Amino acid sequence: MKGDVVAATPTDQTARWTPAAVEAAPADSDGAGPAGPDGTAGQADQSGFEDRWRAVGDKSGRKGGFASGLVAGVTWALLAGLFGLVVAGVAVPRALGGLALTVLSGSMEPTFYPGDRIVTEAVAPDEVEVGDVISYLPKPDDPELVTHRVVGVGYSKATGKVFHLRGDANTAEDPPVLGKQIRFRYLYRIPWLGWGAEKVGGNAGLLVCVFAVALIGYGVVEIARPADKDGRRSSKRPRPEPGAPDVPTG
Repeated sequence: MKGDVVAATPTDQTARWTPAAVEAAPADSDGAGPAGPDGTAGQADQSGFEDRWRAVGDKSGRKGGFASGLVAGVTWALLAGLFGLVVAGVAVPRALGGLALTVLSGSMEPTFYPGDRIVTEAVAPDEVEVGDVISYLPKPDDPELVTHRVVGVGYSKATGKVFHLRGDANTAEDPPVLGKQIRFRYLYRIPWLGWGAEKVGGNAGLLVCVFAVALIGYGVVEIARPADKDGRRSSKRPRPEPGAPDVPTG
């Protein structure tokens, strides 16, 4: 009677077999056909189930492992970039007695552009040479610095050295600059960072710290996730039970 339920033996009340399932079971390694409900056919069918589940799990694990590795790599790359920006834009100028300044005009293009963040060092007037790019105070009561290139150095008995400066994109020279007006010498630029620094103002340090802590925390969580035997940190799906009965056992 095809399709009827065959009751389990008294020693095993959890297994249920149907003749259709027995006929569909794969042959064993010796080429013998499927056996009846004595366990042999069940073992062969479970072996096939294991192979199918392993194949699906391997594909899922490879995808999960790649995604997890990609996320971790991006996280650490962002952390490294953030650390580099902090060092280049904050630590270096402080160590050299300079400042990080935001470029507001295009008078020095193409050396640097509006929105760039330029890093400077402290410099004495006697150390300034023709070709240097320096930042100076145009007026004693004006805190805004002008950063232009030195195109000539003169001397006056009344004032000592006199510096002639001009922006790389300008055709006219600045008014003569005295040594006491000079503050810093240009080192390098960080493209586009100036606009962001102007927006956040004095909160730049706090925002950098918060962003760094968030990235570090995320990276720690990714690393701490349990890995499987192949080293993949991907979540596992619940594994279904092979040969689960599809009819009641009453």
